[in-house]
Amino acid sequence: MSRLDELIKELCPNGVEYKKLKDLCKIKTGKLNANEMEENGIYPFFTCDEKPYKINEYAFDDEAILISGNGSKVGHINYYKGKFNAYQRTYVLLNFNNGIVKYYVFYLKEFLKKHIIKNSNKASVPYITLPMLENYLVPVPPLEVQDEIVRILDSFIALTTKLTTELTARKKQYSWYRDYLLKFENKVEKSKLSEIATIKARIGWQGLTKEEYLITGNYYLITGTDFQNGEINLKNCYYVNEERYIQDKNIQLKNDDVLVTKDGTLGKVAYVSNLDKPATLNSGIFVIRSIDTNKLLNRYLFHYLKAPYLMKYAQNKLTGGTIKHLNQNVIVDFEIPLPPLEVQKRIVEVLDNFEKICNDLNIGLPAEIEARQKQYEFYRNYLLTFEEKSRQAILACELASLRSKQQAQNLIKILQYVYGYVELELDKVANITMGVSPNGNSITDIKSEKNIEFHQGKTYFGETMLLQSNVYTNEPKKYAENNSIVMSIRAPVGDTNMVDRKISIGRGLCSILADEKISLTKYLYYYIKSNIDKLKAMSNGSTFEAINSESIRKFTVSLPPLEEQQRIVDILDRFDRLCNDISEGLPAEIEARQKQYEYYREKLLNFKKL
Repeated sequence: MSRLDELIKELCPNGVEYKKLKDLCKIKTGKLNANEMEENGIYPFFTCDEKPYKINEYAFDDEAILISGNGSKVGHINYYKGKFNAYQRTYVLLNFNNGIVKYYVFYLKEFLKKHIIKNSNKASVPYITLPMLENYLVPVPPLEVQDEIVRILDSFIALTTKLTTELTARKKQYSWYRDYLLKFENKVEKSKLSEIATIKARIGWQGLTKEEYLITGNYYLITGTDFQNGEINLKNCYYVNEERYIQDKNIQLKNDDVLVTKDGTLGKVAYVSNLDKPATLNSGIFVIRSIDTNKLLNRYLFHYLKAPYLMKYAQNKLTGGTIKHLNQNVIVDFEIPLPPLEVQKRIVEVLDNFEKICNDLNIGLPAEIEARQKQYEFYRNYLLTFEEKSRQAILACELASLRSKQQAQNLIKILQYVYGYVELELDKVANITMGVSPNGNSITDIKSEKNIEFHQGKTYFGETMLLQSNVYTNEPKKYAENNSIVMSIRAPVGDTNMVDRKISIGRGLCSILADEKISLTKYLYYYIKSNIDKLKAMSNGSTFEAINSESIRKFTVSLPPLEEQQRIVDILDRFDRLCNDISEGLPAEIEARQKQYEYYREKLLNFKKL
């Protein structure tokens, strides 16, 4: 039996008393207009929005519950302790005489808004009246029970807050990946939006009056306030009657439509995928549909419009004064890059998967949310950037700016998946060691392999000798590790071999060992051998034939995913054996936490009446 069960059994086994809210606290309202906020104010100013503004004067200094009295956020609960001020339609509950204020915060958050909607005029935007609050019944368990409830729910809130912070960070990472992945540096076909999609909106004379925004009905009315994480939150939608729905067929929505807000908060994007009733739009939204889904996927279009490019393009083309508008004659000329359909599909798949990690509670966020969050937001940006620059140059710049090797590896892997391969400089995918010369003034006593020779792709070693004290070097010896590549950078230039032991290497040699997270040494071996002439051509200006270290480091390698590298290596190994060896021939906790919190919240806040 839990501590709470014990307290209830001991202190209120037959239920608890319910009291009217006016008998538990004082209920006041603010006195100010909403526009009296001050940008650099020092006190919170609570209005009917979710978050408080700022103001330089305070009217209250207490522990209080603040309730939005009208507007789209009616019934929203804030808790604050200290000096603050309030809007005239914001209710202020303070001076509680029987209980712990945070207990009432939890209870009102759970049940009050449902009560407001149920008891409001169904043909108008709901609002709170003073009697509605004064007569609202609240259970009042003993203080010990209230305290335990607050302790339990606070612990869940603390965990949720931590996970939400991580989730916010992940969304930033997702945005980075999205914008970057949609930035095709190589030339791709581009078309104006009006050439590849239809763009429709509610005609001005068809605008709806306030009375036509219904609380219930059979036809959804979609507004920009319904957009949540790129989807439509149907639970928050208004409705219209049948006559309004059938008035314009062009804005009757269907799944796979892309929506963009054009008034108010501009440029918010949502994808229609979960309609269970007919739906139409208010006058503040465009509905955009691909004309040919064999050329442009609607889901790809959604991701591209969700990236910042549209609003950057339209920034200086908006109309209106204080309230800006995005007109249709602006977006018709906005260009959409059109990579091949298969690439569009892969981009959609990658970005959808990252969105699910952050937004779909059916998948949730596991204990390693921080790593997943960073991964999600990091990948989103790269997929959606299109510039006519060298992808290799841009990628090298981006890799250099990353804060961790893991981020760089993640970026490389996602590009390999989307595009089939990625071009990288050799020093980004392997460790390169240049041999040294035996000259200087410090004595060393080490063993070295003698007479290393290359012949027909194989390395031959002579006898091992001990360097005597009459041999000097001013640098520590450099080694090629077992199973690394050794390449001759002086005559005979370009001989390339794999070594089966650790050896020391001199001035005429370099060793190459792949970063196993993104490349295979054997794949690099075959690639270098195949492109040795290109590598030689990068080194010029010498008086004798040689390959300099800078050329080796900047040598570009085409790198497919590890699985494809291994497949290539296996094929070439078989051919190598056939030619040279006759004997052979040939990578949800939050869901669980969230459900647990909701379970306890409902269980803890439902009491039997005495």
